[in-house]
Formats: sequence, structure tokens, C-alpha cells
Amino acid sequence: MFYVLVPMGVAILPFALYAVTGTDEALVGETGIIENMTVLFLLVAITFAFRSLVHMGRRQDVPRVLRPWLVLMILGSVYFAGEELSWGQHIVEWNTPEYWSRVNDQGETNFHNTSSLLDQFPRTLLTIAVLLGGALAPVYRKFRKIELNRMRVWYWVLPTIECLPTACLVLLIRPMVFILGADFVPAGEMKEIAIALFILVYLNSIRNQLRPGGCGNVSTMISL
Repeated sequence: MFYVLVPMGVAILPFALYAVTGTDEALVGETGIIENMTVLFLLVAITFAFRSLVHMGRRQDVPRVLRPWLVLMILGSVYFAGEELSWGQHIVEWNTPEYWSRVNDQGETNFHNTSSLLDQFPRTLLTIAVLLGGALAPVYRKFRKIELNRMRVWYWVLPTIECLPTACLVLLIRPMVFILGADFVPAGEMKEIAIALFILVYLNSIRNQLRPGGCGNVSTMISL
């Protein structure tokens, strides 16, 4: 139930805040609740990844490639959170260097606002990954009753069925905002918070599989 209620809560949040305040001031911008929650989700996800590394220890039933995969997830999450915070600019409030102001379309000290290759392209890749790995793959395994071999890397790195509700949020949040005509909802920032939540849920699922007494990849049933 937790894995369903949290993405539902994130989807409802901007509508609830707008209904209460009558304005989108609490939602948008660098100090808005959506961007700050995105960073919070990523920080929690990073913690889960570190905990997974600790749980790995010297276990012999976990493929060694899982360690560099977790390190890659940590680095990616740090980059994501750093970009959201403009690497601390919105906390410390330093002035953007003149050169960077010219190449950054929002005058911030981050990379993703300097070109679409660093902004839209990574988001598109993550969306495709969520579609294939977070939505289609666990549903396929569930209905085909496929069980993954725990000695193989796919058992550990493929998202489990628990990730599905958050994957649906990532894929449907923009269409939902468009269909409802909710101009006060920042669709781009909502997409980012949904992706951050997916990373959190995904890394938590790995942590649950690795910790003592973990239930493993519970979404599967026939050995591969």
C-alpha cells in the first residue's frame, strides 16, 4: 500500500496546495515545495544506495557488478540533486559568473540549463528507462510468472513490481496536467519529482533485497 499511496500523494499535492492557498507560489521556483521535495527524495535515495553497499558486505550470492551499479546510481543521484540546487547557489545565494550567465538560459550555475542535450535528453532517457524497466518489465514478469535467478545480475538490478505505481506517475503526470488543464501545476518540475521518487523506490527495493531477511525480487516466479 505504501508504494501506491506515496506516488498518489505526490500527484495530488500541487492540486491540494493550490486549493488551499489559491496560488502557485508555494509550488514553483527554486524555493518551491516541489523542487525541494525532489532534492529530499534524491538524498533519501542516496542513503538507501549506501545502505545497500553496506548490506552487500561479503555476501557470495550477490554479483559483484551490483557494487559499481550502486556507485553509478549514487553519482547520478548526486548530480541530479546538485543540478536541482544549482550546486548550492540557491542556498548560499552567490552571484552567477558573467560567462556562465551568458551560456545558461536561467542565469544559474548548473549544466542542464546550458543546452537541451543536458536537459531534455537525460530526462527522455530516464523516461524510456522507467517505461521499459519500471512499467513493462515487471508487468511482463508478473503475468508470465517469470522468476529470476538470484545469482544473476538481472535479479538485483531490474525494478520490482513495487516500482510500478511510481513508474506510472512518471509516465502519466504530464498527460494528466494537460488533460486537466491545470496551468498552475509546473509539469516539468512534477516530472522531475516523479523521477526522483522512482529512483528512491527503486533503490529502496534493492536495499530490501540485500538486507538480512530481505524478501528478494518478490515479483517473479519461473527461473531464468
